[in-house]
Amino acid sequence: MRSGRRRSGLTARAVAIAALGVGAMLARSRPPLAQAADLATVDPVILGTCSAAVHDRYVVTGPDGNPYRTWHPQEVPLDPATPGTGTCRFAHEHGDDPRKSRADRTLPAFGYVNAVAGTPHDEAHEGFKVFVANRGTVNDEAGA
Repeated sequence: MRSGRRRSGLTARAVAIAALGVGAMLARSRPPLAQAADLATVDPVILGTCSAAVHDRYVVTGPDGNPYRTWHPQEVPLDPATPGTGTCRFAHEHGDDPRKSRADRTLPAFGYVNAVAGTPHDEAHEGFKVFVANRGTVNDEAGA
């Protein structure tokens, strides 16, 4: 011991090298941000009055780190950063807004289960539907 202080046995260089190694490991394990460009294009018929670029905003990263299309409202802003620019309407819908679920507000990764199962059939994008049933709420759609 020197000057009454204990040395940890690690030099500053060793600590720096260890930190770089941990940082590189974390960077490899972190899933990449979802990119719509990595996905197959959707049938233009289902876009309605929206462009493919507007539709491509609705992408999430799945548990496997791959990008997947996800739920979106039927009517969306043309530019979310500029609300006064108007809206467009898709010619398809995905059902209930999953963000209103009390159990899980996560946006679903459409096609993830199919990718994991390795089944050769790809569900058409417009075929994905979300149903939310929260305890204590009543579905009154049929009563209208």
